[in-house]
Amino acid sequence: MRQRYFGVIAYAIALLLIPFSGTAVMTQSAHAEGAVIEDVLGILKERGIVDEEQYSELHAKNKSYEKNQSKLLGKIELSGDFRARHESTWYDTVGNATEPPDSNRIRYRFRLNGKAKVNDRLSVGFQVGTGEARRSRNMTLGDSGDWTSNSFSIHRAFLTMKLPTSVLKTSATFGKQENPFNWEIGKSDMLMWDRDIGPEGIGLKISADPSENFAMFMNAGYFIVDENSVSKDPHVFGVQIGGETDLSKKMKLGARGSFYNHRSVDSTYRALHTYFGNIDNGFNGGTNKNEMSFAEFTLYSKIELTEYWPILIWGSLVKNLDAKKVGSVDKEDGAFGLGFEVSSKKHIAKLGLGYFEIEANAVPAAFMDSNLLGGQTNREGFVVYGSKQILKNTDLGLTLFVGEEIEDEPGFASRADADKMRLQADINVKF
Repeated sequence: MRQRYFGVIAYAIALLLIPFSGTAVMTQSAHAEGAVIEDVLGILKERGIVDEEQYSELHAKNKSYEKNQSKLLGKIELSGDFRARHESTWYDTVGNATEPPDSNRIRYRFRLNGKAKVNDRLSVGFQVGTGEARRSRNMTLGDSGDWTSNSFSIHRAFLTMKLPTSVLKTSATFGKQENPFNWEIGKSDMLMWDRDIGPEGIGLKISADPSENFAMFMNAGYFIVDENSVSKDPHVFGVQIGGETDLSKKMKLGARGSFYNHRSVDSTYRALHTYFGNIDNGFNGGTNKNEMSFAEFTLYSKIELTEYWPILIWGSLVKNLDAKKVGSVDKEDGAFGLGFEVSSKKHIAKLGLGYFEIEANAVPAAFMDSNLLGGQTNREGFVVYGSKQILKNTDLGLTLFVGEEIEDEPGFASRADADKMRLQADINVKF
């Protein structure tokens, strides 16, 4: 009777051990913990505390639990990157005593990405990392003071669904997400978007390969900019269509056209952009109009003369369709960029050059790249850059920005720090 009594207790304990082992699975090795449970069950069977039927039941429960836990943990894919940067800025003080002094600072950026596949159609993703600003994830050494903790925030949190289609590859994303309009063709997307911006709303991506030598895509999105409890929320709708075709075995030609419509624009939203160079009354067609639209077009060519010397040539145009003259100030509604890249970072080194001219009202200033010409409109200048893979998943990069004002007269949001050079030396590590 006593042995049977202890057998019941042992059987109950074994049942409890199985789910509790899941906690250990998440902190230690799932295989090691599973082996411990198997050893316990074997000892109970060997000493006659549990019979063959009970042993088989417990063994099956343990295997089932291990399998379910393994599937759960295996769904989460992690990746990330760390960037160390030394940044120097030199200002042109000739004829302007109000220029700030030259500066040097050391910065870093850390990002961690996660993605979990829920099923064949759904996946959930996130990105956390340093920085809370709209256009920068950088932290400056010593900026927090007395080595206090640096900020760490959620950059992305989204749900993606693959839509059932027979020919097209289609997905819809909801939440705070990667900008669906980013297009990493040289530095062409710096005019309209900073790559750190994570819009909040719904994004749609569609792509297709009609033939072996031609691929096309369409991206669209509806994003809330500022939730407003007393009036309509400022929001942005965008659509983008593009494609790439093979002209020959060594040459490809691609193009992209984009249209962005900003609606329910209020004084707060206008002030956000005028701070970075837009002219308030000229930026959106006047104070009584709460809508503004932008059109963008990019053309590029990829040429691969040899494996070690691929060449990329690109050009971009942007126009504000709702800008207007304000007094003696013209519409200031156009922007363009031209550039090229040669070689690759895995071989010799990737080298690039770009020239940009951005009139005051040409783009929404608060959304353009924060490094390009100081992240301000009414600027023109060059960017010269290079990168080299020095170790596996480790790159060394150098980027020089040289810029100045286009117009310096009443009516423009001119800044004293317009004429400057900025050099960034980076070490990028991906994992």
